[in-house]
Amino acid sequence: MTSRVPADAEKIINAFLDSYIEVYNMEEAKGGGQTMTILEDQRQTLLVKMDQQRDAVAKLIEEYGTQELTPRQTSMFEMVSGLQRELINTNIRRISLETRLAAQEATSEDTILPLELQEKKNAIINTDPIMQGLLAEQRRYESMVAEAEQTMSDKNPELLRRKGMLENLTGRVETRRSQVAKEFDETYKNQAERNRQKQLAEIKAELDQTIAYEKRIQDQMEGLDVKTINLGRKQFAINDQQEQLNRTKEMYNEVCKRIEEIKVESQRPARISIAFRASSVPVTGRKYKMIGAMAFGGMVAGVFLAFLLAKADKRLHHPNQIVRRIGVRIIGTTTSPKDVDRKVLGQHLSDDYQNIRANLGLLNGDGKSRILVITSPGTGDGKTTFSVNLAVSFAQSGEKVLLIDGDLRKPDIAETLRMPKGFRGIQEVLFGKSIENAVYVTTSGVHVLAADERNTVDALNLLNQPQTAEMIRQIAAGYDRVIIDTPPVLAFADALVWAKMADATILTSLVDHTSQTDLREAIERLEQIGIHVIGTVVNNVRAGHSYHRYGYGYGYGYGDQAGRRPKRRHRERLLLEMPASGKTE
Repeated sequence: MTSRVPADAEKIINAFLDSYIEVYNMEEAKGGGQTMTILEDQRQTLLVKMDQQRDAVAKLIEEYGTQELTPRQTSMFEMVSGLQRELINTNIRRISLETRLAAQEATSEDTILPLELQEKKNAIINTDPIMQGLLAEQRRYESMVAEAEQTMSDKNPELLRRKGMLENLTGRVETRRSQVAKEFDETYKNQAERNRQKQLAEIKAELDQTIAYEKRIQDQMEGLDVKTINLGRKQFAINDQQEQLNRTKEMYNEVCKRIEEIKVESQRPARISIAFRASSVPVTGRKYKMIGAMAFGGMVAGVFLAFLLAKADKRLHHPNQIVRRIGVRIIGTTTSPKDVDRKVLGQHLSDDYQNIRANLGLLNGDGKSRILVITSPGTGDGKTTFSVNLAVSFAQSGEKVLLIDGDLRKPDIAETLRMPKGFRGIQEVLFGKSIENAVYVTTSGVHVLAADERNTVDALNLLNQPQTAEMIRQIAAGYDRVIIDTPPVLAFADALVWAKMADATILTSLVDHTSQTDLREAIERLEQIGIHVIGTVVNNVRAGHSYHRYGYGYGYGYGDQAGRRPKRRHRERLLLEMPASGKTE
């Protein structure tokens, strides 16, 4: 305060301070006992809670004997990789055996004799005893006919008899030759057929063993997948329980500290004292002191607030957090445009989606899940952009692709691809219109069934109709791949209905946006109704954290240029295909 008479002002302020001290001491004496009772109750409650949380942590780690399961999880990933390599080698061996079996079964029975067997056949014919006797008799009559022709006329009965006998012997020689040759051929064919059947049996036995071994490897991989996912979930549960225990310990320590402070304060003779009596100083000097004190207090408060925000942040910041804390497989990642030079951004996107398509084939067996549902835990996770780009990537690989906007409450695909206004293909098909008159074809060859906001209220009822699932199956029969963009899992039940119609489901997530808790809850809801969740695709990942990061910068020059790019204020929707005019079927 300011005063023209500093001495009187000092007396007034000191009197006020003395009165305040008396009132404060009286009030504190009354409330001290009550505060101590409340704090003691809190301490006992926190002790019980800590014991319960310790028991929960001990129960979770009882199976493995440690609360750090990451090394064990890494070992399981290595085992899965080894099984995948062995499965590939087994597939190659099975295909080779199937090829050999088909070739052996197609072998003709009328096989031409090899040259060495033909020579052996002639030797057997020539060494046949009956054949040798007939040949000797034939040569004797040939000699007799030659002698008679020199001394007898052509019509001599003896000469005619000898010629008749010679012709008879010649016929018998040829008949015997054919008979011996036929017996040899039959013997060879029977032996060749026995050998062929023996080889077929050996190939089939080896093929059956290979198929059985392949099935065992697949069963082992499925078992390891389940164990790895369960291990990740258990690690997440252990970490969550440990964090709760640590927070309870901090609260307990704070309560104990406060109790000790009250005990110490109760032993002090003076509950409150005045360090300085009122004194007058120049106005400007006090003003600077107050400004300094306020600045320092603001800085301390800001640091404390930043610490609290960091502890409370449950958002996804790195792909590894999904594997370690949630336990779901990562199909692939898409790179943040902030880390990539604009000139090579298109190539980056193409590489990202090629890797995602390849991983889909590896993680999903034969990779031929015809109907794929794309969804996310919440809004803003990049599922629509991913659906469009995945459809374009499959179309560029030569497949016939149908993209369906299954979000009847907030359809975005028509706007994203800049399709004609009022184009509501999926609703028209569900109401009975033919697919040929409702589909829209983009410049990249993707067939699109768009939607509009005319059926937002009865969207779930429209999807739950008995004929909807069968209609989608009939439509899918005309395509190599059908991709359905649905609402978020945690927002509406529409996504669950679409997922029941599909062969498999993919969840999308966005770095620095998607909550780990929401992602885990979305997976649990899908698995509760028996949905096959292949894994998740993480969007907006830094190049250094990408699942094929060693390919970045290889010949593209991403390094220094990425660091010089200016920051954009809003996140862009990055498409493999720029929106352009298309056509209707």
